[in-house]
Amino acid sequence: MKRTPVRNMVRAGIPEKVATKISGHKTRSVFDRYNIMNEDDLKHACESVSRLHEERREATEPAQDEHNPGNNMVIGNVVT
Repeated sequence: MKRTPVRNMVRAGIPEKVATKISGHKTRSVFDRYNIMNEDDLKHACESVSRLHEERREATEPAQDEHNPGNNMVIGNVVT
């Protein structure tokens, strides 16, 4: 029953240092013994990083103005 709580804490996003204190493991090697990873964990990690990059890319893209597409500037009523 020790593996399930450790894995649940890590999957919940609790920092490993905090999870180690909560679980009472004295060393990193013992904690790692109970924090078993599988293919689904690796896939989830890759998907999370991909989502983060996509969100950052979208946040830095310049917004397109439907009344002023492209790089044109509007001065008064004149499009340059």
